[in-house]
Amino acid sequence: MKKKVLTRRYGQGLINALKDEADLQKVRADLSRAAALFFGPGELRIYLKSPFHDKGRKIKVVDDVLEKTDADVRVRNFLRLLREKGRFELLPDILALLSELWNDRMGVVTVDVASAVPLSEAQKKALRTALESREGRPVSLSYRLDPDLVGGLSLRKGNEILDLSLRGRLARLRDLLGEN
Repeated sequence: MKKKVLTRRYGQGLINALKDEADLQKVRADLSRAAALFFGPGELRIYLKSPFHDKGRKIKVVDDVLEKTDADVRVRNFLRLLREKGRFELLPDILALLSELWNDRMGVVTVDVASAVPLSEAQKKALRTALESREGRPVSLSYRLDPDLVGGLSLRKGNEILDLSLRGRLARLRDLLGEN
C-alpha cells in the first residue's frame, strides 16, 4: 500500500510540473528511455542491483548516465530526486500511472475495459458515449482482452469495478444459490 501512495505522490509532483500535452509526451518518452536503460536487461541494471558495489559509486554512475542523456531537465531532476530519496525503483510504476494522473488533472475519467473478445468500433463508441453520459465529463478508455471473462465486460475506474461479465454473473448466481 505504501508503494502505491508513494508512486502516486511522486507522479503527481511530476504532472504538476507539466504545462501541456506536448510536455507530457516528451516527459513520458524520456522516462520510458530511462526506465528501459535502468530497468531493462543489461549490465547497468545488474550493476545497480548488485550489493557488492558501493552505494556512492552507484549514485555517481546514475548521475553520469543522466548527464549524458538528452532528456528534459525536469526528467533528469526528477530521476535525481528519486535516486536521492531512495525511490528509484518506483520509476516503472510512476511511468505506468502518468496518463491516469494527467487525465485526472485535465478532468478526464480513466476507465480500463476488459472484454472476452475484441470490441468493434461501434461498440467502443457506444460504450464511450454511455460512460461520458454517466460521468458527465470526458472519458479515456483503455482496452484489453481477458478470455477468462467468458463474455461481457469488466470496467475499472480507479478503485471502482463494474463487472458486467458472464463470469461475474455466474459467480453472483452461485453465491445467491449458495445462500438458499
